[in-house]
Amino acid sequence: MPKMQKKNSEKLNTALSIIFLLLTLCSILYIAREKHHHCSGEHCPICQVLQIAEQNLKLFTIALSAIAAASLFSSEREQKAAFICESVLKSNTLVSQKVRLND
Repeated sequence: MPKMQKKNSEKLNTALSIIFLLLTLCSILYIAREKHHHCSGEHCPICQVLQIAEQNLKLFTIALSAIAAASLFSSEREQKAAFICESVLKSNTLVSQKVRLND
């Protein structure tokens, strides 16, 4: 990937991350502020917006999980994770941890 495209991609990722965080923060603040409002009944507009904000938070959580899973399985990170797992598994033995097993 050329440098210019990589730089633009990083800017786009940063902008999307900031928007994502702002939307999440706004939803959380609205829910916290209006959770105990005086409900006007069955067609309360505040309750409807609360439901939408809660749905947004659920969707943001799903989207964030998908993004995290996708980035976890990228080729560079996959190799690093495999190396870390392998080194941890090789170095953690009962002798290295000096565990005494008495029965």
